[in-house]
Amino acid sequence: MSRKYFFEFNEKEKGSITQFHERAGRLKETKLVKNRRMGYKVKLNARDSPIQFHEQPENLLINIEANHPQIEKKFPDVDELQSAILIIRNFTLTKDPINLHKIFGVLINKTSSDKCKDILKLKHKEFKNSIKSKDMKIESEGKEYIAKKAFDLWINGYYFHGDEEDKEDLKSIENQIDSSKMMFINILIIYTNAILWLDAVLTKAELFS
Repeated sequence: MSRKYFFEFNEKEKGSITQFHERAGRLKETKLVKNRRMGYKVKLNARDSPIQFHEQPENLLINIEANHPQIEKKFPDVDELQSAILIIRNFTLTKDPINLHKIFGVLINKTSSDKCKDILKLKHKEFKNSIKSKDMKIESEGKEYIAKKAFDLWINGYYFHGDEEDKEDLKSIENQIDSSKMMFINILIIYTNAILWLDAVLTKAELFS
């Protein structure tokens, strides 16, 4: 493992970084990432004049016609989404060696370049702020759900069925299920961008040459 921009890693750190790089490579090969189909698009059509008021990369269309509102929703393909989630989940787990925060921490502590350290710290801060953002939130039965909480509900209460409380919370917001799914996809995109950016740093540092 090359040491360009970084001091020597111990065996545990080398193992985590290698696993991170390999899993990021698998994420790049998923259809959602490869074909840029992870996000959604929102359009408002009124009086036969389409106005685009919100957009995430691809896939959610809301069309409202004068006097006869109609809503069309198109989320990412279920199987393609699940394939990506199976890979991304490990980056989100606190105890996993490739947890995104842990890998940021290892690189920040081991970089030999002050400029590289400042950039890594800035990107990590931006990532943490993004996933904690309250720009999108929903309320139900006296509880407030920001995007990161919606992400956790979908991961643990729907895709992996591991947490009974998350299942119940997800059920309690059924009347806002599409909004919660948009929030979930937003966080998924934030994680994906951060993972691929960090992997590009590792590649540029020639850690696998």
